Amino acid sequence: MALDGLKTEIYSFPRRASSFTPVAKGSIYCPDVESDITLNVDGVSFSLHKFPLMKKSLRIRRLVGEELNEGNFTMSSPAVIEFTNFPGGPETFELLIKFCYGINFEMTTLNVANLRCAAEFLEMIDEHGEENIITHTETFLSEIVFRSLDKTVEVLHSCEHVLSMAEEVKLVNRCIDVIASKIYHEQQKLSNRLQAEGNHSIPWNYNSTHLRELQSAILPTPNWNQDEDSTPVPHTINRRVKVDWWAEKLSLLRIDLYQRVFTAMKASGVRAESLAGSLMKYAESSLKHLHGQGNQGASVMMSAPFTTAIRLKTKHHLDINFGHNHKTIQQHEQRNVLETIISLLPTENNLFPISFLLSLLRDAIALDTTVACQLDLERRIGLQLERVTANDLLIPTLPSDTDDAMYDVDLVQRVLVNYLQQDENFKNEHNFSLNSDSDENGISLNYQKGIRKVTEVIVQYLAEIAADANLRAAKFAAIAEKLPSHFRAMDDGLYRAIDIFLKAHPYLTDVEKRKVCKLLDCQKLSREACFHAAQNERLPVEMLVKVLYCEQMRIRNALVEDESPHQEGSYNYGGYSLNKISNTGSPRMDTLSRLRQKNKFLKEEVAKLQLRVAELEKENTELKLGEMKTIVASGNSVRFFSSVSRRLGRMNPFSSKHKDAAKQRDHCLPPPRQRRHSVS
Repeated sequence: MALDGLKTEIYSFPRRASSFTPVAKGSIYCPDVESDITLNVDGVSFSLHKFPLMKKSLRIRRLVGEELNEGNFTMSSPAVIEFTNFPGGPETFELLIKFCYGINFEMTTLNVANLRCAAEFLEMIDEHGEENIITHTETFLSEIVFRSLDKTVEVLHSCEHVLSMAEEVKLVNRCIDVIASKIYHEQQKLSNRLQAEGNHSIPWNYNSTHLRELQSAILPTPNWNQDEDSTPVPHTINRRVKVDWWAEKLSLLRIDLYQRVFTAMKASGVRAESLAGSLMKYAESSLKHLHGQGNQGASVMMSAPFTTAIRLKTKHHLDINFGHNHKTIQQHEQRNVLETIISLLPTENNLFPISFLLSLLRDAIALDTTVACQLDLERRIGLQLERVTANDLLIPTLPSDTDDAMYDVDLVQRVLVNYLQQDENFKNEHNFSLNSDSDENGISLNYQKGIRKVTEVIVQYLAEIAADANLRAAKFAAIAEKLPSHFRAMDDGLYRAIDIFLKAHPYLTDVEKRKVCKLLDCQKLSREACFHAAQNERLPVEMLVKVLYCEQMRIRNALVEDESPHQEGSYNYGGYSLNKISNTGSPRMDTLSRLRQKNKFLKEEVAKLQLRVAELEKENTELKLGEMKTIVASGNSVRFFSSVSRRLGRMNPFSSKHKDAAKQRDHCLPPPRQRRHSVS
């Protein structure tokens, strides 16, 4: 199958025209002369003549000679030779027959690899025949194929069906070297041209060939991280030109061939940004079916290596029913592709969009890749966590257990730990203070901005997962504990997440509630959040007391600020602040009147809060009494009352006197009489 947009090159042999005309396979190839040899190629029979075949193929001559020596056939009976797993199949063998009979045929980029491998298999070399087929294929490769990048990719793609023989004739290595070299030199050519011209815009009258040369070297990703040796590519080029034409061609290769091409490009000096763009394009094409976009990408990948996948399976897998195991084989191939893509990711940071890394991580979890692959992706995501949103982190868990949480919370916790560890190393490396507002290079401000963004995203994430009834309090609290409190200006978002969690988990114990709520800083709650929390019955009593205390302190501070003098030229007389030089006192008196009303209102609020605290303390006392009654009812009354008496004794300042009096009464009482009991 030809690649899109390519013109198939035709190579005609300069041979004489022949009266021989091919007919259907399985019958006599030339009707004028009786055939004297039959060749069975992968189940297809060809009735031919020994002389034209033996003249071009050393292998066929040797096989015919062996048959004659063994006496398996006479000159009157035709010889029969069988070929299994013939390179290129019966179609390629028929083209070689045409060559042997002197019939012209078309050599294209689609069949040249098969012809080269089949000719090697039949030993059709120049020493055995002048201008043999191997010479013609090598001429076609050097003069037509290797001069074009896309034609070389097409030939490499066709080598997938005859890979072992193509490796033997060094065709695969030659194609890979040509691809890597051409991509590198085209990048260098564009960089040198832009540096020489000094022009950062592309004229609209450029022809398609010039644009194609520009496309081969431009970064296929939106951001360009410049190195010292690289020449900047203008942003206008990025906007106007499609930048990944060669990456799209490489995406048709099988994963093992693409891996070798990628390694060769990296060794040749192709920019990391271009490598990243090519890898993204290949992942998009080969894993397209995993994202619900159809099976077109899967068909390209699975058509050729399907039987190879069966051989790669272990004996245990081969014992499984073939029809039932088809899905398992396909998942094995997908897993192999994904693990290879992850292993090829460049080590440079911030090359890939965060959405691409998250997509790979979701696929890695779905396909159950190795732990090393998943941890590598988590580390890369953690390096740029400030770019994610809360929805990006909602990665569902595998449906292995109905009691599991809806989303993979452990994964997000590991990513957050990676980010915080990276920031800790960054802070120690640059040795800056978190309290500084700015520094010379703006490093501290950028650091604080990034970690505040991450904190906001994690708080939003907690609010999203809080409604999951299967989410455990320990996991919820574990993520919230990782958030640095000094970077949270307000805790309203965290309070909202905790409130949603408590509402979705009404059967939490008091210990679990306190563990979740202790993460809140009541002093960072807004007035509206405090008002809501003071009336929230889902919060534990200790938390309500803290909220009311913080609100009471806030009101008291507001009263002190309102009663303190604010103007420089005023003095206090009789509890009122008056202006020294003002002759008109009405505006000042209006201000004092408003302050009195505000103070009165604040005092009423304080009284309400104190009443609420008293009610909560009363409820707490009733709860403790209820627990005591439960203990008494369970048969532990003696132990309970003794413990209560001991506690009351410690609280009573006159406990020592009561103890002495009790001892004296015990000494005064006569000892109890021991009576005999009889059973009548």
